[in-house]
Amino acid sequence: MDGNEMRTMGEAARMTEHLADLVGTIILQLMRKQDYVEERGVKALLSHVRQGKGVRTLAVPERGEEDFCKLLKEARIPYVEISHRDPVTREKTLFFVYRDSDERQMGDVWNRFTSVFDHSCREMDPESFARMMEGKTFGKASGLSGVEVFAFREAAKDSDIRFCVTSDGDEYDQYAVVADDKEALSDVLADASYYLSGERGHRYFDDLESYGSAQTIFEYQIRPKPDTVKYVVDVKNPRNFISIESQCMTTHSIGTREEKKPDGSVMKVLYDARHATYPGRDMDQLKLMALKMGKPVVLSQEEFLLVKGLTDTREAVLADDFVEQYDQLVGKGKKMLSSIFRRPEWKPLFQREDLDGFSGLPMDVVAAIRKENITDLYCNGADIAFPKEARYRVNMVLADTLFHGMGAVEYEETMAQYYNVTENEAVDFMLTIEPMEMAALHEKIRLPWELMNDTQKEAMERFEKIDLTEETMGRREEKRIREQVADRRIAQEMER
Repeated sequence: MDGNEMRTMGEAARMTEHLADLVGTIILQLMRKQDYVEERGVKALLSHVRQGKGVRTLAVPERGEEDFCKLLKEARIPYVEISHRDPVTREKTLFFVYRDSDERQMGDVWNRFTSVFDHSCREMDPESFARMMEGKTFGKASGLSGVEVFAFREAAKDSDIRFCVTSDGDEYDQYAVVADDKEALSDVLADASYYLSGERGHRYFDDLESYGSAQTIFEYQIRPKPDTVKYVVDVKNPRNFISIESQCMTTHSIGTREEKKPDGSVMKVLYDARHATYPGRDMDQLKLMALKMGKPVVLSQEEFLLVKGLTDTREAVLADDFVEQYDQLVGKGKKMLSSIFRRPEWKPLFQREDLDGFSGLPMDVVAAIRKENITDLYCNGADIAFPKEARYRVNMVLADTLFHGMGAVEYEETMAQYYNVTENEAVDFMLTIEPMEMAALHEKIRLPWELMNDTQKEAMERFEKIDLTEETMGRREEKRIREQVADRRIAQEMER
């Protein structure tokens, strides 16, 4: 079939061709890898397609193949596995084709897979957490606000704690955190409380509050009405976008391929080169995919004019004037704001790359520098350290003392002798100030109240408002955790 015929054929013919191509691909894969693909899955899918029903596709990284196949078999979901290796990156991706009637079960399998397989992700879904902690004790923190949950997630990045977030009663913006270790939970909560205290903490609180508002708006924007599609588009490169429907979401990447014209010449045709469908609408997964884009913006199907719609296999049908619409969207996108951005990170009080210092200075030079009363200047014997923005004032003192009367060569040699940030005890001390203040709030080594500074006291006041308990995971606790998640979703819907 030539390119002109493809552009003019109807939607029904297009769907039939895709299904035929899918079945052909499945059979070809089976012939090539008879001992690798589950035969029952092939028969089940072929029977399903012959009845006029649809299929879905899910992409899984190569390293997760064995675990994902095991979960599919446990769930008794028939499937066919097709491999694809990117010709540029050489990265191998596995596409699992399954019946559309298994979409809900596949969503459950995907949630189990991501919570178990991705060990770098310490936040778990409630069902996986309940299974992991069955019969074991766990810690629970109640009475947290949304901002405090964001701060907790930030503080938990450097911890080995495994946790999940649920609602806390019927109040809106009230949450609870359950974790596998009560003591570790307490320490992370203390760190999070410190993050939100003091002058820097108040600014961080405002940043997290803005982030939370943006998250809520994004979640509202991407909700499609029945029988409609929403898109998250990279307006810096609109070839990459995500389509969101009521039952699933699909990633798309537009590429080119060569097709022969009736006269035998070859032309390049745009098409949806890589599209993978994910069952359900996992909000966390969607956000992660959107954040990989250069500038993600939510658009309705009326606003996103690069595509006409989606086929039954979720392939994007491109607009006839795709190139023109692409250029227009890139131009408009320069004035658009991103619909989603990353959670603001807590910035430590001092970082080595932000500091300057000298080691082994003569003590009379150290004394002269100390007389300048430079903010955040620290001395440890003959070593000094200070923020880089104070370098000018330090240099003025050095010019009148250490470097006085030196020529250019002698100045360079002396500077090389004394300038030192990597092996500098004053710098090392500055880097421990904030961690030591935070550690002093931890359960086992908590500092007495009268010895705390103002920031620590404010952090402890916030921390002590949290109800921290220890429970054992049984059927009642598991049910309550699941119900609390449902209650939180209902509350969010009512608020919207």
